[in-house]
Amino acid sequence: NMRNNNYLIGINFEPKDKKVLSEMEKFSVVNKIKHKYISSKNDNDIRNILNELLKNFNEIVISCKDVYNILLLGGCSGKTSFLRRITGDKFFANHLSTIGMDFRTKEINLNKGKKIKLKILDTSGQERFRNIYVQHYKRADCTILIYDITDESTFDTLQYFVNKINENKIKLKYLLANKIDEKEGRIISEEEGYEYAIKNDLRYFEISCKDNIGIKDVFNDLINELINID
Repeated sequence: NMRNNNYLIGINFEPKDKKVLSEMEKFSVVNKIKHKYISSKNDNDIRNILNELLKNFNEIVISCKDVYNILLLGGCSGKTSFLRRITGDKFFANHLSTIGMDFRTKEINLNKGKKIKLKILDTSGQERFRNIYVQHYKRADCTILIYDITDESTFDTLQYFVNKINENKIKLKYLLANKIDEKEGRIISEEEGYEYAIKNDLRYFEISCKDNIGIKDVFNDLINELINID
């Protein structure tokens, strides 16, 4: 487990907010967490935080022999909601888009007492942060690409990620079509998604993170494929 890697981030504070800043400093000292100030308009501030967090993610020590690294990729398409679903957290309809990253670990009990553990990295859908994750393609055992069937822009960005996946020769790769609960707003058809998956050798599933449709099917398939991966 990570030690002393909890953060309290102050965003966009003005010099006049000295009282608030002082209270935050005291809070961070009492609770033994790192305290940093950043500007949401300064990409360098955010990149520095992300690089530090990613380093911590790589250094997580897991007391389990079989550990698999999973990378969630795509635009603003529901990756965080998918992560919440497969790790047992509640679905939040109005959560903020991932600014830089999120990561979770999940332990799976298999038959005959065998255990595996997943390290899942949820990346930002924002283009300005893409280069931060380049090193993590090399570590990934599996990539999960997610697009929003009601937002054509998330489908159009898939090829960038597919190219990165192929460059790093990742064998196990998924394509998930999210928001199938929104039938009236659907723009990308099931046939179009399936054809793209076949063309790019991706395992294709249709899901709804909101209504929890198809999530269990993806998860079961993922575990089965991981334990049999070469």
